[in-house]
Amino acid sequence: MSAIEHRPLAMKAAKAAKEPKPWTGRHLLYALLGFFGVMLVANVIFITLALDTFTGVTNKNAYQDGLNYNQRLEAAAAQQALGWTGALTVESGQLSLALNDAQGAAVTGLTLQAELRRPTNEIADITLPLQEMLPGVYGAALDLPYKGNWNLMISGQAADGTPFETRTRLWLD
Repeated sequence: MSAIEHRPLAMKAAKAAKEPKPWTGRHLLYALLGFFGVMLVANVIFITLALDTFTGVTNKNAYQDGLNYNQRLEAAAAQQALGWTGALTVESGQLSLALNDAQGAAVTGLTLQAELRRPTNEIADITLPLQEMLPGVYGAALDLPYKGNWNLMISGQAADGTPFETRTRLWLD
């Protein structure tokens, strides 16, 4: 026999070897484990990223603040009754607040602090003590890590215990 005669037999043997194996329960098990494994890994990645970027908690004492809401409203009404007015300026890396009472006299002797909060990233939050630079003018050097939107809350009290609080939103360039 020559080599030409053996070729058809070799081709038949190659075709027989290439026939697909039947689909078994083991194949189905591997397919399901692979599918759900990929889904599990993707979910773990997304959950980890979500929790690391924003915790969802904007106030750690939200429940207690809710219980004290009426006292907070009373304190705001008492502050409004004082008639204090303020002028806030942010210039050349300096935050300053000028406070005057209802008669226009400077409000002196306050202990104030400023909290600058970044709405999108609590890691960048800054607390600054404000010093009385001139009578009724309180300020601090301001060096923020980011430009843009900031929430500013200034709070404190006078020597006689009179509380003061003001909140505003700043856009800094």
